[in-house]
Amino acid sequence: MKSNFYLIRIFFFRLLKMAFPIYGYVLLMIIYTQIDTILIGIFNGDNSVALYSTAVRLSNPFIIFASAITITFFPIIVNKLKEKKDVAKIIGSVVSLLILFSSTISLFIFFYSKDIIRIVFGENYMEASEPLQFLGISIIFLFINFFLVDLLTAFEKQKNNFIYGILINLLSLPFYFIFLPEYSYVSASIIKLSVIFVGSIYLFLSVNRIVKIRIHIFKLMIWFFLNFIVFSFLQNLNLYYAIFIECIFVSISILILRVLTYDEIMTILSMLNIEKFMNKFSFWVEK
Repeated sequence: MKSNFYLIRIFFFRLLKMAFPIYGYVLLMIIYTQIDTILIGIFNGDNSVALYSTAVRLSNPFIIFASAITITFFPIIVNKLKEKKDVAKIIGSVVSLLILFSSTISLFIFFYSKDIIRIVFGENYMEASEPLQFLGISIIFLFINFFLVDLLTAFEKQKNNFIYGILINLLSLPFYFIFLPEYSYVSASIIKLSVIFVGSIYLFLSVNRIVKIRIHIFKLMIWFFLNFIVFSFLQNLNLYYAIFIECIFVSISILILRVLTYDEIMTILSMLNIEKFMNKFSFWVEK
């Protein structure tokens, strides 16, 4: 009887040890996502809360795309890990894909924040356009973090996710108390962007210790700045015409600049079982 109780106790403590970082991370993320709004209400009043909440509600839904990409590729990565196969190439390809996708969304939000607010909420909420711009930029790092957090879980490094949760809360809270009383919801959006960027660096380094992530930083930067210029040039054009032109330019610039190599594109498409289609266009990409 004593032996059984001892085994049950060991099992319980092991389970608690494994579960604590996960539940701790979830709790910390709840605090992180809510504390800014609560403090804005305390320091700046209901009107500021309404404007900031408007920006948050317009930026948050885009995380669905990060979730969709992660859900698509994550099971494949987990299966390859179980089979003891190298996942570095797949992870690098998915991170590049997330950067391209999120950067396009961020550029769109940054340059058309006023149009978005006008269409969705009306003229009364136009002051929310500035925080929306900063929250839009943070989408790039949120996309990456969403994927990297799941990766660390797959590598059984939940402790790193817990540390990440502590890090972003400890970094953001002091700045909220310093800047919110004077700069209100705009400072909250800048703080959120800055902190999530630091969090991205931590998560990237954590994953990189386990598996080397190779992405074409230089090509991605050229692609981003080129599209930044094009978006800037077209921002005074009719919204719907601009979106159409920019979507075409984004796609063409990815191919012309060869941001993704042929092998990377084939890796992504092979996981989606449509690599045969890409073979017809192999001359567009770098092998």
